[in-house]
Amino acid sequence: ERISMCVEQLSASCLVCLWGRKSSMFGKESLLLGCREVPLRDAALHGRLAAWDICEPILGAEVATLRMTLSVAPAPGPIQLPHLTDVGTTSLTLNWSEPVDDYGRPVLGYAVHVRRGNNGVWATACESTTDKSYELRGLHPGCMYTVDIRAVSAAGAGDACELEVYTACEGYSPDGPMPSFDSRATQDTEPQGGDDAGIASPEALGGSRQRGSPGVGAASVREPAVG
Repeated sequence: ERISMCVEQLSASCLVCLWGRKSSMFGKESLLLGCREVPLRDAALHGRLAAWDICEPILGAEVATLRMTLSVAPAPGPIQLPHLTDVGTTSLTLNWSEPVDDYGRPVLGYAVHVRRGNNGVWATACESTTDKSYELRGLHPGCMYTVDIRAVSAAGAGDACELEVYTACEGYSPDGPMPSFDSRATQDTEPQGGDDAGIASPEALGGSRQRGSPGVGAASVREPAVG
């Protein structure tokens, strides 16, 4: 038998249960004969034929032996070296490198999501792009956005890598002094129109999730939250 499962997040183990069916003149009854917890994150077991004892759940007596080959295909790891270029008052360009680990499933593209500040509603700027750069447009001057960029393979979307990025202020010139950003001031800057994500419109974006650091043309990575 071949059993395939696609899960949102890979658990530490799965529970394998062996069921039996008892028939009598009164009907049929399903019985739990035994079960066994099988580890999923032990790389030494992946792709190898292993034998597992199935034990009776109450007394713990062995009732069967299960032989199976476990193959796990996690989603890609986080993208690398995120940074900004061409930072303007209403647009900026995100750049990154491919993940270090694709776990045997080639990266098919990258998804980009964005939201205003740290608590806005996520908007999808790009479902999938094969390029390792993306221009976000329709932003507001002098505002902070949270961006999340993920590699996508046949196993699904990979680990998050979030950046906090800032657009340039009105009147900013690349040849002039670097402006200082006040996070409290950006919180008070409300766009005229647009959606709850603080963007002119979701269609005007063109990217999907990632996060960067304060400052024009610079970005820093934050550790993603578990899950």
